[in-house]
Amino acid sequence: MRVVLDTNVYVSALNYGGTPEQILDFHTDERFELCLSPVIIEELEPWLRK
Repeated sequence: MRVVLDTNVYVSALNYGGTPEQILDFHTDERFELCLSPVIIEELEPWLRK
């Protein structure tokens, strides 16, 4: 299964953990394929530089 997550899920996972972090953990466990668009990557760049 392929999944596209909203930018807010990534930001919440990086800052607060909880359910958004669990969703990313599911990807780490290879339960789904994570798909990113160039727009989402662009929105995440400032958060990834921290």
